[in-house]
Amino acid sequence: MCDPDFDYTLRIEYEKICNIELVSILQSFQHCSSYCYIDIELLADEVIFRMNQCEYNLREKVNRDLVKLIFETFEMLKKISQYLYQKQNERVGKKIVLIHTNFNKFMNENPSPVTSPVISPKAETPELNMRTGVVKVPKIMKKVRELRK
Repeated sequence: MCDPDFDYTLRIEYEKICNIELVSILQSFQHCSSYCYIDIELLADEVIFRMNQCEYNLREKVNRDLVKLIFETFEMLKKISQYLYQKQNERVGKKIVLIHTNFNKFMNENPSPVTSPVISPKAETPELNMRTGVVKVPKIMKKVRELRK
């Protein structure tokens, strides 16, 4: 009846599922056994990927379902982290910190421009004569020195 050599593991392709459905999947994992904790971690990886793709566009009204998914995932990871072994808890802890820092950065900070629109003039630096160890004085300073004599 059952083939012992066949792998009956259910693999969920999170990248093909919309944000609203991922929230409901996450809520259903909440009521499942601890065997689903690895699935919650995989879902968290997909949430982190989507959040990093969206970046500062998370603020837009179109992405409110993604924001809800990020929040729900963050809360779920905090809940399950207290029931995990040390090695698995470290992985989950890193994901919690990553979600928290990136979410706060994208929601609360302004994106910095890639390049400065103003081109700064290059300042001239005094030249150092390596043989004598003397700094060459700019011409303006030479004129002031000559006037003092």
